[in-house]
Amino acid sequence: RDDFNDVLKNLIAFNPRTGVPYPLGYTTAIPGRRLLERFPFDLRLGGIAYFLERMKGAQLEIEHQRRTHRGRLLGIESISRADGEDPPTEDHRLTLLGEDGRLSNFLLSFVESARLEDPALQEQLEQYLQLFRESYNQTAANLTIQPTPAAGPVRVAYVQQFPVWKTSYRLELGDTDRLQGWVQIDNPTGEAWDGVQLTLVSGAPVSFEMDLYEPLYTVRRSVPVPNRQVTAPVEYEEAVADQPRRKAAARESAFEAEFGRNRQTLAAPAEGVVAAAPPPPAPLQLVEAEASRAEDYFEYRFPFPVSLANRESALLPFLSRELEAETVSIYNAANHPNHPYNSVKFDNATGVPLEAGPVTVFQQGRYAGEAVLGYLNRGQEGLLSYGLDYEVSVSRQVSGQPEQVVRLTISNGVAYFFKESLRGTTYELRSNADRAKELLIEHPRDPSLKLKSPEADERTDSFYRFRVELQPDEQRELAVQEIVSSQSSLVLRRLERNEFLVYFSNLNLPGNLRRQLEEVAAATAELNRLEQQQRDLGRRYEQVAADQGRIRENLSALGKSGAEKQLSERYIRELSAQEDELDRLKEQREQLQRQIVEKTRELDRLVAQLSFEGPVR
Repeated sequence: RDDFNDVLKNLIAFNPRTGVPYPLGYTTAIPGRRLLERFPFDLRLGGIAYFLERMKGAQLEIEHQRRTHRGRLLGIESISRADGEDPPTEDHRLTLLGEDGRLSNFLLSFVESARLEDPALQEQLEQYLQLFRESYNQTAANLTIQPTPAAGPVRVAYVQQFPVWKTSYRLELGDTDRLQGWVQIDNPTGEAWDGVQLTLVSGAPVSFEMDLYEPLYTVRRSVPVPNRQVTAPVEYEEAVADQPRRKAAARESAFEAEFGRNRQTLAAPAEGVVAAAPPPPAPLQLVEAEASRAEDYFEYRFPFPVSLANRESALLPFLSRELEAETVSIYNAANHPNHPYNSVKFDNATGVPLEAGPVTVFQQGRYAGEAVLGYLNRGQEGLLSYGLDYEVSVSRQVSGQPEQVVRLTISNGVAYFFKESLRGTTYELRSNADRAKELLIEHPRDPSLKLKSPEADERTDSFYRFRVELQPDEQRELAVQEIVSSQSSLVLRRLERNEFLVYFSNLNLPGNLRRQLEEVAAATAELNRLEQQQRDLGRRYEQVAADQGRIRENLSALGKSGAEKQLSERYIRELSAQEDELDRLKEQREQLQRQIVEKTRELDRLVAQLSFEGPVR
């Protein structure tokens, strides 16, 4: 049964002469819980007391202290009883209604036997126990192939889940480099293989599990029985965009009506017609070559029959090819800060893809180390590291230079400054070997940085690779420079003198652009001066107006005596002088406002004339 879901998903049965598919039949795997739900009890939820509680009203015959008692089961309840000095124990009290109408109590722990006198209930109990036993013993399922409409030869094929086959390699480095591949297979089928034809396919097809064997039950909603309660009044909200909603509802009704007709047609096939299964794919033609392409995958067919006992595994050779390998040392600070790794670099010229697996490396027949090979397609380059190279030492130092503006763009009154700074990494390389060494330095590749120098020999998604040849006992440096870029902007509408000096004084600007920027800064300074005068006049105007209010309050409080009359005349003279001053202030403010408008237009014109794009270093 564990394999039956895969069988139902991919099995094909057909006549190999005509290609006609055959229908299949199989034993239904109705879930045990579905079958047991029709019984009035469930023995999985409790013991004998739980079962008897569900049998209330049944006619029972019990043996209690070697006496037989008959009656209807009235009930059973849990009690706690004590025997002498022992701690209380849990028990159940069973109550029977005898034929003479008497009620009798019995302790369940003293009941020796009990029998259901109703044959129907006894049959239900036996059926329940039979189904319960079968639910645990269903380990196989029967499949029947029906060769209709006419009898004929039958070919059956299906896919079964197996352990993934694994690969391991031996890489021999010497006068002639050779790669040997071995495959590990397992036989968990439960039967021995005796001279089977074995073909291994490389690739990663999509596969999954789906429960097709057990019947599928939909979940139904529980709807209450309608009653005739008094209906309360309903208040409806005002509709919004009601017309489109009615149109949508009409379209849905039309769709449901059409779908319902189609569904009835599909659900009622013509009498005597059996739905035909899709035609099976053509049988797989196995090639005689050791390895060949099979559509999107490669397959390896062993030319000899394979015999393997049940629950045993085997290690079979499937590849032995010569290749050209280059011995290099690869340094990556993330792997080891001071030494590179002994490595081998080769192209997969075997003509077949190499599955992932461990690689044992030998040099001149001696063990050199181990590596892990990822999936390597045909013609793809592989790198394997199998041990530390203590003959080469590496140290690295990181330095930086100040940020500088290298490019300027002025458009629509905004200046954009493109800045760069250099980040340098110096690798100090020292060789203690007695022979020349090829060293590959892997430098991290940051997408936010731009490589300036030197040119990388190779690039990966994460690293630049620089190739350096080290002579015996040589010491040299490799300096890698990268550009760090950033950007800022400045609105030139109100460019002040100090901003001009900060942003533009150290840039190599064309003479006309520098004059234009200086004119903008000068116009901004003049505009700021006029606006400051306007603010000063406004404060003076408010001060005089407030003083007038104070004087008018004092005037209103004076009487008509001689001294008060003289004071009133002085207040009136002050009010008159303040009125003259207010008139002058108002006139000056209006004049300043005209000057500000004119200077603003001039500043806008100067800013609009600014346009530049180019290097400034």
